[in-house]
Amino acid sequence: MHMRMPRGTAGRQGTTLACLAFFVVSGSGGSDTQAQDCFHVDLQVEIRSYAWPDDAGHPTEHTRTFPATCVFSSNTWTIVSSFPSNATETYYYDGTLVFRTIEVTAPPVTQDGRKPPRPVMVNQPSPYQNVYVSKGSHPMANLGANLIWMAYCSGSYLRTPNRLLPIPGLPVREVISAFACEDKSTVFEDDLALPRHIDFLTLRQGLDNEDVHQYLSRTEANARSRFHRHLPAGEKDGQLKAQYIVLAHTNILGVAVPLSFHYVQYHRTPRDSWGKQLEVSAKVLELRTSRKPSPVLRAHALQHVIDMRFRHPVRRLDSIAYTLTNSVLPPTNDARLVKLYEEAAAMRPVDRLASSRQGDSMVRAVFVLFIVILLFVPLVIRKASHIKSQTSKTVKGIV
Repeated sequence: MHMRMPRGTAGRQGTTLACLAFFVVSGSGGSDTQAQDCFHVDLQVEIRSYAWPDDAGHPTEHTRTFPATCVFSSNTWTIVSSFPSNATETYYYDGTLVFRTIEVTAPPVTQDGRKPPRPVMVNQPSPYQNVYVSKGSHPMANLGANLIWMAYCSGSYLRTPNRLLPIPGLPVREVISAFACEDKSTVFEDDLALPRHIDFLTLRQGLDNEDVHQYLSRTEANARSRFHRHLPAGEKDGQLKAQYIVLAHTNILGVAVPLSFHYVQYHRTPRDSWGKQLEVSAKVLELRTSRKPSPVLRAHALQHVIDMRFRHPVRRLDSIAYTLTNSVLPPTNDARLVKLYEEAAAMRPVDRLASSRQGDSMVRAVFVLFIVILLFVPLVIRKASHIKSQTSKTVKGIV
């Protein structure tokens, strides 16, 4: 089942949906369709960012577009995004782990020596494939992956108790303020349960959630923000930080699939006002059913794995690196990987935040001990005095 979306005006959208419905119904009886239990969308994504202010006091706009593809079901997905201007990123979720690969398509600088927007800083394509592995079903990446994931892959995650939904337009692993929010979500009432509207409201208390720190890169660059946990300057609780809205959708095989969506993100501007930081508009160019996505690990190929399953709880070790020549990811109890992890951990310093937590725990323990002593010692003294008094009375009685 296949449908290419017309690139005409919005007024033709009703015809598009009618044609799509015809294709769905007419193709639903075939055996090939029954084997294709995923959906495939090709997207065009436009980003408009704002720099504040220009000479007249108005924001200057910068616009760029990039293509993206998403193949998804309720329990597995793949996102291919050209959000980096000189590379293609692929994210694959197998039901337990997220795998990320990067294919560099151009040098990180232009011919005149300038950096293109959001480049991957690799001078030459690598002779082997770099594969980043992380736990969970959220990519915890950049806007190019986070937003597409939220639109088409987040249904199961949103129904998970105590889940964290960071602001998708921020580099989640580098900026703790991405978690300084709470979300108000409305979803489609079907098996995929994809979001149709999400408001992200600023909330400083979100930074106090200890689960946040398992996703952050522990570097000196973000040590201060991880330690102090403040909202960005000029922000306060309850402000609308970002908003995601589905503009159009279609029902295909009993579930709602977005055909276009809009995202806007706000911040405190240099003019001390609450203004737009960026806007994203995305539309589907093609929608079809598809087979499940293929894993990114390759058989009989040299691969460099950066494995974030091996994150040390205290030391500044977020991952271990090793080579792999097949498509099978070793388990975390693999003897070779355990040895690599132990050796790497022994060479890394203790994270400043982790050490401060240990210090806080020690202070709390000493404080509790002090309180116990203050309460217990007077009781012991009174008990001893009582016993001494009773002994004196007994001795006098005998005499």
